[in-house]
Amino acid sequence: MGRAPSLGPARGPGRAIVTVDFETYFDDDYTLRKLSTSEYIRDPRFEIVSVSIKYAHNPTEFFGGPVAAKAALRKIDWKGVDLLAHHTNFDGLILTHHVGRVPRYYRDTLSMARALHPKFERNDLASIALRYGLENKLVMPDVKGKRWKDLTPEEQAAMEAYNVRDSDVCWEAYAKMVAQMPTDEMDLIDVTCRMFCEPVLTLDVPLAERELRREIRERKKLIKGSGALAMARAASYAVKPKKKGDKVTDETILASNKHFPEMLRHMGIDP
Repeated sequence: MGRAPSLGPARGPGRAIVTVDFETYFDDDYTLRKLSTSEYIRDPRFEIVSVSIKYAHNPTEFFGGPVAAKAALRKIDWKGVDLLAHHTNFDGLILTHHVGRVPRYYRDTLSMARALHPKFERNDLASIALRYGLENKLVMPDVKGKRWKDLTPEEQAAMEAYNVRDSDVCWEAYAKMVAQMPTDEMDLIDVTCRMFCEPVLTLDVPLAERELRREIRERKKLIKGSGALAMARAASYAVKPKKKGDKVTDETILASNKHFPEMLRHMGIDP
């Protein structure tokens, strides 16, 4: 793989765009259902199972296994092309963190769909394909708990078909949506993805942990000293717990959207 072909002007839909879709290892405990995107990608258990790469409208290429996937991605001149993906925070962070490559610009069909279709509850790739009349994305093979080396030839072939179709749908959906997106909105998507995929914050963890403990102690002290429960009792204001057996405390009142304003009214304060 070499440089992506030039597709036109430096800005707008005619830029050189590379669509990427990663498939990664997961199991019952190590999954995005239990971990944040950042935690999942930075976890020692992380592995690229496969990747599909599409240069603009050209046929999508597939690479199985982490070695082949990284080698293919590192041959691309990312300084000269845009990255397109569905949920680019995921694919983009893999690219920067595990492959060590930073694209010129970030494009994300998930963010575009959320902006264009805010009333729809689902903006996953399958839903977008259905919405725009595109060929449906395929059902992912059952590869839970399996790395690329563990897949049978049949499972590898099924993964290739699935992975390639995802990049094709992503590109086709992008082509449908990009004409509706203002340039400044696309720039906002780029900035948002860039902040996630190229974090620049350095954190002093021990200091942050000490400060967190201090804040928790101070918060408990302030809540205990508020006397909210005593004031409620003095005003004969009945505060009932949310669940049977729960205790009513100062924090119960202060944290309640219902009880806190009522207590202020009992004190003659209009919230």
